[in-house]
Amino acid sequence: MEDLPDLVRHIISVLWDMMFTVYEQRKKLGGMLRYGIPAYRLPREILDHEIEGLMKTGFKVETDISIGKDISLATIEKDYDDVYVSIGAHTDKKLGNPGEDAEGYIRCRNASKHRRRSLS
Repeated sequence: MEDLPDLVRHIISVLWDMMFTVYEQRKKLGGMLRYGIPAYRLPREILDHEIEGLMKTGFKVETDISIGKDISLATIEKDYDDVYVSIGAHTDKKLGNPGEDAEGYIRCRNASKHRRRSLS
């Protein structure tokens, strides 16, 4: 644990008895940092390095798991003392503005994905 930053070591010492499991719906951890920010803005090597540093704290990760499909919320509630659900930002919300359903209109959440495709 000596190779970890001071803040991470402090968090580990405070939360030592609170081990947890992250259930991630996608193949890799990172959420919007990985799937929403283009790699030229946030290189994947940097993101992977940061995630690896966090994982040195010892928490468990289950990827490719969809809660409600692959595992029930009831099972998770039975297996753990506490449950925190973070649903992420997989979609954006329409504002009801005129023309937002028009052809060629790119919603904010999809803009970076559209931009990455056009650069390829």
